[in-house]
Amino acid sequence: MSPPFWPDDLPRHFEREGFRRTLGDGRLRSRTTTGPGKERRRSRAIVEPFTAQLKVTRAQLLRFDRFLDQDLAGGTLPFIMPDPLGGLPILVKIGEEMPSSVPDRGNNWMLSLSLDKLWTGTIEPGLPDLAPGWAYVTQGGAYVLADGVPVIARLP
Repeated sequence: MSPPFWPDDLPRHFEREGFRRTLGDGRLRSRTTTGPGKERRRSRAIVEPFTAQLKVTRAQLLRFDRFLDQDLAGGTLPFIMPDPLGGLPILVKIGEEMPSSVPDRGNNWMLSLSLDKLWTGTIEPGLPDLAPGWAYVTQGGAYVLADGVPVIARLP
């Protein structure tokens, strides 16, 4: 079963105000008895958390609630959404905080999301950018780009 896509009837762009991205930390640090500590890469499979806000209508807020409850099993499943930085679609999951919303002007609401961008790495180490058709490894599957469209395939 492939992850669901971000619904077409929800906004595709986050508000500039309130967007915050944090780089994941895959380092392993060790203290030494003297001098500076040692560091090495622990893993390339790191999560990059980010927070964002969307301005939505009441109908869009209800649509998001259905998406969260039904498609994401209450926020426990990953999904594919547009990259907020303008790249190819990314695989994300709901972060530590569940989504929240507050009323804005008129019929609008501000929907706040805490998301974790899941790691996608190359099967061949050392390749920085992969063209469409190459596979990216994810937990429990391969994230494949076919003509710019992400497809999830389970690995045995």
